[in-house]
Amino acid sequence: MEYALLQKADFSLKIGRSDQWMDINYELDRDHIDVIPGEMSVLYSTITQEDGRDVHIKSKLLRENVLIGDFGYYTNDFCRLLFGNPDPIVSMTNFSMKEVFSRVIKKISTEYGEDIGIQALQQNLKTGVVVCTDEENLRREKKYFADILADANESVFMEAMDNLKIAVNYFRGYRYFIIAGGTGEAWFDQISKYLSKLNDLYVIPSNTSDKTIPLMYSVARGNYYYRYMKDQQ
Repeated sequence: MEYALLQKADFSLKIGRSDQWMDINYELDRDHIDVIPGEMSVLYSTITQEDGRDVHIKSKLLRENVLIGDFGYYTNDFCRLLFGNPDPIVSMTNFSMKEVFSRVIKKISTEYGEDIGIQALQQNLKTGVVVCTDEENLRREKKYFADILADANESVFMEAMDNLKIAVNYFRGYRYFIIAGGTGEAWFDQISKYLSKLNDLYVIPSNTSDKTIPLMYSVARGNYYYRYMKDQQ
């Protein structure tokens, strides 16, 4: 990635319907580029307040055995952080939000006979309704799919957690579990409940330092504060 960013950029672009082209030319200096693992970005976002100061929990996170989970649309990525040193554990591609949507689409097709794509489903999520067409009788009918969505979400979530607990030896030795990502935000309460009987494991959101920032932006926010703190040294 660093090699690609160091290449000189020389291109033109046109925005919208404008007939005017804009020439873009720039070349980045190596000192202006930093590439860090996404899970470390999550850590930096978690331990840094809006004003750049450390949160009170920073020293604990850097001294303990920490699990970082970045639950995304395509993948769920997990990393062990032991005394501040990252160690990737597993990346899951079969138990993400994309898989939830895929199961919803399949169930709608099976039960209602309506075939829709993921992009269309994302629009349907706003209303909770899918419009189904009876091709033989030329009739349309609205179908609510909240129950289908809830069942698909619960089944994928449980499969994800069942696989994760094996990958991390049933959370033995972990003190903190940092949750990041858009799917992490959707699943946060479920994750907390799932692990609630492990009373020595603390599940915390990656936006604990700034609740106004959604979990899906933790990596981007962490990248910014990593560079910010580096420049302050």
